[in-house]
Amino acid sequence: MLSAIRARATGIAAYVVILLISIPFALWGIGEYLNYGEGPEVAEVGGELVSFAAFQEAYQRLRREEERPDGTGVLEWTAELRAQALEELIQNEANWQFLDRVRLRPPDRAVIEEIRGEAAFQTNGAFDPERYAAAMRASRLDPAEYELGRRAELGAEWMTAFLHASAIAGPRQAGEYASLRAETRDLRVWTVSRDGYAEEIEIADDAVEQRYETDLESYRDPARARIAYLELRLEDLEEHAPNDAEIAAHYEAHAYDFRSPELRQVRQIFVREGGAEEAEARAADLHRQLQDGADFAELARAHSEDAASAELGGAIGRLAEEDLPADIAPIVFSLGAGRHSEPLTTERGVYLFLVEAVEAGAVRPLEEVRAQVRAQVAREDRERRYAAAAETLEILAYESPESLEAAAEAIGAEVRTTGRVALDRPGVAVLGRPEVQDALHGAEVREGLNSRRLDLDEGHAVAVRLEEYEPERTRPLDDVRESIRAALADEAALERARAAAAEQLEQLRAGADFAALAGEADSEVRSYAGVTRDGGGAGDLPAAALETAFAMARAEDGAEYGLAETPSGAALIALDAMHRDPDAKPGAGTADRLRLRYLALEVQSLLDGLVAGADVARYPERLE
Repeated sequence: MLSAIRARATGIAAYVVILLISIPFALWGIGEYLNYGEGPEVAEVGGELVSFAAFQEAYQRLRREEERPDGTGVLEWTAELRAQALEELIQNEANWQFLDRVRLRPPDRAVIEEIRGEAAFQTNGAFDPERYAAAMRASRLDPAEYELGRRAELGAEWMTAFLHASAIAGPRQAGEYASLRAETRDLRVWTVSRDGYAEEIEIADDAVEQRYETDLESYRDPARARIAYLELRLEDLEEHAPNDAEIAAHYEAHAYDFRSPELRQVRQIFVREGGAEEAEARAADLHRQLQDGADFAELARAHSEDAASAELGGAIGRLAEEDLPADIAPIVFSLGAGRHSEPLTTERGVYLFLVEAVEAGAVRPLEEVRAQVRAQVAREDRERRYAAAAETLEILAYESPESLEAAAEAIGAEVRTTGRVALDRPGVAVLGRPEVQDALHGAEVREGLNSRRLDLDEGHAVAVRLEEYEPERTRPLDDVRESIRAALADEAALERARAAAAEQLEQLRAGADFAALAGEADSEVRSYAGVTRDGGGAGDLPAAALETAFAMARAEDGAEYGLAETPSGAALIALDAMHRDPDAKPGAGTADRLRLRYLALEVQSLLDGLVAGADVARYPERLE
């Protein structure tokens, strides 16, 4: 989240004087932002309520982030997202309570100090409420959203540190991992297919009827309709060509927007060798020498580790604020001419800066920025016309609820209509958007009325209605009888094949010959030598058989036998040999990757355990 601010809150826009806005957090704390609002609770965790408002926020976030899987209906998908959002909130609350118990939950003061300490929000090394507000605006973030996010990030950092000691992965574990990764296995495999049992299966009518009654959802046809929709796009509006008077008036009213940036002539000293502590110590010593009157350029030539600028006495040129990294620009542009900074520690190393001269920005002449002004006038005009058209669409879609034609004529757009399509698979991208799908499945639209105006993205709105609506229906038994019979027969054949394979596995473990038993079953034995964990050398070996083969242990006095269920039946496996390389060397970073993997497992295990051990009450009936 902070990286977004750093990426978007730099440049002159972040320093323009703005109207002072109230930021209660920056002055008094963040308690006001922790209340999700009123509403019925959807769950209770250890006596703490989870509100419907919090649930709605989590649910809408998932709606934006997740894509509906192919073959999943809208109602089924949204039900899954609601359940997922509820479980996330329950897990979060259980986690917060745990952090409280072990005193790891970041208090208000810790979050305040984190944010106050960010260079992006400071002026002359001190927290600046106006700068903080400007950064929020530039990043299009609500302060409350950012502050809650920083609390969560800080809590995650604390929990990670808390668990890190239990995630052990040293050279021995890395070596064992490398040996396992390099291991190969020799296998023999033969398969038992359901095809060999299909002719034996007969499905009675009562079995078909029972499956139909118990699985009615599988035999539903989705709601269908012709969908009429009216789109309004900012980009589709004809661009207005502003005249000279409009351009001049806009330039006069917004002259500050067309200033050339303030520039500073800058020198730097950069040190990083020897680690953070040593670099900071050397930078502190250089700073003391500067305070005692040492020449900045000479120190840069002698000590700076940035070779290109060191040769020039640390000179890095005439720079605008946007030319500098976000964590450096505020410091450099807080210095007056002839002033040097204190040591500035960053992720890259430690800097000292000297500002030799300051060149104030100036308003650029109209003729120099005419094209830019013309584009701004045209854009603002288009935005005004879009806003007016959007309001008209909203009004007329409501006032003429049985047709979109009046709204279309008023805004100069065209009503489009699909063919007869499934409501949850309309085949038109805009109609598949979550907001539109919610409207299409809503009661008013199903009853033949227009939807309200649906704002999808900035500069993009749509209204929809249903023509020739046909609600979902359950297909009659006679229409699906034979397909049910075929499915039951297929399931029965698969079950018999796997049962036969299980019996054959017992025979193998009792001493039967692998090849002879395969011959009796009229199956071909295939051999695979040097198979690797990632499937090297496996050829057409089913994935389930590969997974099972590497989960088996080698028998001391012969082959070890196993069975893997496959989509078409089962595979019987003889593990004949295992080949390990005790000298296999782990790759660079293997231990670190293992440690992170162990840490992730520890965290997830802890979270699962916290929920399992918490007193949780869920109220799913309140999720709609």
